[in-house]
Amino acid sequence: MVEVNIRSFSGTHAYQDNCVRNSVFDAWFEHLGADAFVERLAAQVAGTTTAALERGNCPRCLDPLPTEHPGAGSRITRCRCIPVCSQCGRDEGWQAWRFQGISRLDQWPVSKGAITRRENIVAREVSPVVGLVVGDGVLTEQGVGTLDLTPRSGGWAELGVDM
Repeated sequence: MVEVNIRSFSGTHAYQDNCVRNSVFDAWFEHLGADAFVERLAAQVAGTTTAALERGNCPRCLDPLPTEHPGAGSRITRCRCIPVCSQCGRDEGWQAWRFQGISRLDQWPVSKGAITRRENIVAREVSPVVGLVVGDGVLTEQGVGTLDLTPRSGGWAELGVDM
């Protein structure tokens, strides 16, 4: 197991390559079962993901990761330990919300063109809501409601400990 000393904002622990291997294995197991191809693919993807992080790059799009804050945790693993840039974090959220699923690890790097196309689709479909925030409430054209701005990352940023 390789652990790069980098954390995502929402990860439950620091990056570990075995989480990448497990995600790739899970994605392919139902189609091919446990065979040598799946094991080689999982090892290769874990290696390229680790190498990108060691260079300081987002493993999903290969853009530089922020140096002060590592960014979002990819939704591709349950533990969200794979740091990705903010744009890729948003893109995975949009994929999970609007599209057919999140880009698998073996499909990385994801092209900037594909990310931009999804951004444009979401921008056409979502309209902003104007509201006034007062204390823990919000007033919009639809009425008054409560607003909870408590961060809910579920990871070390919220809980302060590895899970």
